[in-house]
Amino acid sequence: MMTTPSKQGLQEYVCLPISMINGWLFGIETSRVKPEIRATLEQYQLECFDVLYNHFMPKVAQQFPNTISPEQQQQIQQAVNERVYRTGEKHQAVYSKFHQQFKIPRYQDLPASKFDKAIEWLGGVHSRSGLSDEDLYNLAWLYKVADRMRHHIELVEPALRAIDSRFTGAFYSMAYDYKYTLRQARKVIERETAHIITSHLTTNWNKVLPIIRHN
Repeated sequence: MMTTPSKQGLQEYVCLPISMINGWLFGIETSRVKPEIRATLEQYQLECFDVLYNHFMPKVAQQFPNTISPEQQQQIQQAVNERVYRTGEKHQAVYSKFHQQFKIPRYQDLPASKFDKAIEWLGGVHSRSGLSDEDLYNLAWLYKVADRMRHHIELVEPALRAIDSRFTGAFYSMAYDYKYTLRQARKVIERETAHIITSHLTTNWNKVLPIIRHN
């Protein structure tokens, strides 16, 4: 209790010492707070778990750090890839900034409590088309085959024109008009495969993805 003066005289108030505010916030039921501050409070409480764990169980925390899971690591990788695609930054530059921002030597060492902040800082993991990686793989190969066919048609078209073939118009259209369509398709496939890590590609992906990304 604390007694303070007021217009009605001395009044007694129930007060919380400032040294206990952090603990009080840690114990609040997040479902009872306003929606606009709920995420912030939940993040605060998660970080409290980390602080308490590292402070009171330092040896255990060192041996079993409360870091992001393998699934969350993959999401970090995807968010980095999407940021690289959006901004044109190099992967190494993004990871370097990421390590500095969160004061960690590797992204795998990111505390689990900071995962949401990390995804937000990277720009988020955006919803993809819903296609599986196998579907995207098939589309990538379809693009490669279609572009190769278009290229060969472009080589043949002058010969058809020279002999005044009735197929000249169709071949010209396929050789040049389809070039724009294929270019747009490549951009879509490149965007949708941004989450695929080049260092982890299978042999078959290696045969097609470099064409998608560097054509």
